[in-house]
Amino acid sequence: MYLFTLHYGDQDFRIKSARLAETPEAAVKAWGGEFIPRSGGICAASSQPDELGICGIVRFGPHLFREMDETDRNLAGMFRGDVCYIGGGIGLLAFRDQTIDLTLRRFVLAS
Repeated sequence: MYLFTLHYGDQDFRIKSARLAETPEAAVKAWGGEFIPRSGGICAASSQPDELGICGIVRFGPHLFREMDETDRNLAGMFRGDVCYIGGGIGLLAFRDQTIDLTLRRFVLAS
């Protein structure tokens, strides 16, 4: 079992969402996005510690987003966006026809 986390970029350590799963594909399926694996597989060794555990990208395409209703706009407040995606323990704001790509990182849990 691994802990998979979503981040806005490979240098951004703020966690957008986290999930326990056996594989990256299982974690991404629960979030509802499309998994795009990192070329070369999951980064297990690197001279750059920030790259360790990066699995790839999770893409949330425009077809997943819906128009915001009054409640969504009130919750979004000052955050910018026209459409939203809420599902699988994650909430995202975007502009129409925008694709959101998040970096997927894997952490090994001690047994």
